[in-house]
Amino acid sequence: MNSTTASPNRRPVLIAVLALCVVAFAGLCVGIALDRALLSRPAFPQAISEPPGLESSPALRKAFLAQLSRELDLSEAQRAAVERLVERERPRIRAAFDSARTIMKHAVEQPQQEMMAILTPEQQTKFRKLLPDF
Repeated sequence: MNSTTASPNRRPVLIAVLALCVVAFAGLCVGIALDRALLSRPAFPQAISEPPGLESSPALRKAFLAQLSRELDLSEAQRAAVERLVERERPRIRAAFDSARTIMKHAVEQPQQEMMAILTPEQQTKFRKLLPDF
C-alpha cells in the first residue's frame, strides 16, 4: 500500500477527532460560563445575622431543631432535652453573638477604610457590594 490509499481511510478519523475537540471545547466554555453565572460567590461571605438554632423566629428554631433531630437521629426524649437546652441558653449565646459581631465590625473598619482610599470610585462601589453586613 502506498500513502495515497491510506489517506482516504484516515479522513473520517480526523473529522471525528476534530468534532470531538470542538464539542469538548464548547463544553468547557459552557461549564465556565455556568460556573461564573450560577455558582460564583462573593469574595466575602455575608455575615450571619443570627446563630443557628437561636433565630428570633420560633418557626426557624423549630426547623433547625427538626433538621438536627433528623441528622442526629434523636429520640423524642433527646429532642425535648435539646429544645430545653437551646431555650435555656439562647439569651446567653445571643449576647455573646452580638458582642462578637460588634468586635468584628470594629476590627474590620480600619482596614476597609484604608482599602477604600486605595480604590477608584467605581472599585469602591463594587467593593461595598462584596462586604458583609454587620
